[in-house]
Amino acid sequence: SVQMEVKDVPLEELASGDEYVRVKVNYSGLNYKDGMAICGIYGVVETLPLITGIDFVGVVDEAKGGFKKGDKVIMTGWEMGQKFHGGHAEYASVKAQWLVPLPENLSEIDAMTIGTAG
Repeated sequence: SVQMEVKDVPLEELASGDEYVRVKVNYSGLNYKDGMAICGIYGVVETLPLITGIDFVGVVDEAKGGFKKGDKVIMTGWEMGQKFHGGHAEYASVKAQWLVPLPENLSEIDAMTIGTAG
């Protein structure tokens, strides 16, 4: 059985390396697949323990991977919240190639209301 809990996770436990960018998460959606992961439905989560959250929007916290500190970015998919720590946290660390710059005409909250299919 899967047990959910809320706890502090040190930044050092997030993915690190030259290809990873740390993002201060401002919003993260709650998608169907997140619900399945939280309920412990077999086959959704590949690695435990794991921070859920398939998508998020936030601000780059460190200049890396072609992003500047302060850049607003969106993250969707790429097995976040399934295989890699997701966006239901204050910070996330993801591969730079997975991040998309937030379009200027789209607010952070609106970006998360769209959600991720599947």
